[in-house]
Amino acid sequence: MLFKNILLLVSSVFIAIGCASTPEPITMTSAVESNISVQKGFSLSFAEQKEWTVTEESPYKIVLSKQSSNNNERYTIQALVVKLPSFKDDDDFLNFIEKSMNKNRDKSNLKVIEQQINFASGQGEKCVRYNSKEEPLVKSKKTKSLILGMVNYTCRHPDKENTGIYIAFSKKSYAENADENLIAQAENIFRGLTFSDF
Repeated sequence: MLFKNILLLVSSVFIAIGCASTPEPITMTSAVESNISVQKGFSLSFAEQKEWTVTEESPYKIVLSKQSSNNNERYTIQALVVKLPSFKDDDDFLNFIEKSMNKNRDKSNLKVIEQQINFASGQGEKCVRYNSKEEPLVKSKKTKSLILGMVNYTCRHPDKENTGIYIAFSKKSYAENADENLIAQAENIFRGLTFSDF
């Protein structure tokens, strides 16, 4: 399933950079020139675009990155179109997201420190928000381990059956620099989501 593969890809990318003491530099493609990103099926507006850089973009996906004060730490936004199954009700939708996240995490080398899943509304469609804080299962004795704080939203698209929009906002950082305002920042990004035609 496309949604499962995307979550696995997202997780694997962050696992690779989250456990490294000196992560590979991200190839920057272009600075954000507009405060609105328009893709097929959705658009995303940003109150602040300073220091954000587009690292990947296609008609159905956009990835942005911003360097934190520490060179090894970084914020990332991902927004993309995903395929979803049919759900009998809202609880079935929420359970699907929770099982998908847990199943993909079981295949990773990250340990969950905190996690929470609930409904998020405000876009005309009921969406699921899943936020977590994770660290490597095996910590290096020689270097400090990076942790991953992540807030994910999955919304069913109102105009296309079995299609959703997935937004992930994350910060890779050392434990002492964890961003306690990550959820509030993610909510600001989520409020900038607008559904559109394909």
